[in-house]
Amino acid sequence: MGEKGGRYNRVVRRFEIWMEGVRDVVASRDGGVGKGMDVEFVSDLDAGWKGECEGLARKLGECRDVIGVLGRVEGESSLARILSGTDALVEDMLAGLDLMLAIEREAVARENDWVRSVNREGDGEDDTPRAGAIWRAF
Repeated sequence: MGEKGGRYNRVVRRFEIWMEGVRDVVASRDGGVGKGMDVEFVSDLDAGWKGECEGLARKLGECRDVIGVLGRVEGESSLARILSGTDALVEDMLAGLDLMLAIEREAVARENDWVRSVNREGDGEDDTPRAGAIWRAF
């Protein structure tokens, strides 16, 4: 799962690529690039990525449960160090998944807020008729 080229690393790499795209979109807006040109939008990560995260979280939760059943080993034995290290790794991987999902939700929420603010810019500044309910015309 956590080995090189494993599921967890693929999920992390896909997130990193998406995050680079988010940074590029935000930087182009902050730099004024895109005014009068095509505008790029931040999209959420696809359902496949989210499904992979859910699957990994389930699998890691099962690993955490197994480690919990084995119990905490006291002392400085090799077994105690292995269990402690494995437990820490599983917890860190779960925290990483939660953090990536939270960052993705926040980025999409900020994008939606940005789109709303851009759509509100200029409201009331022009005399262009807006579409409305047809029955008001009668």
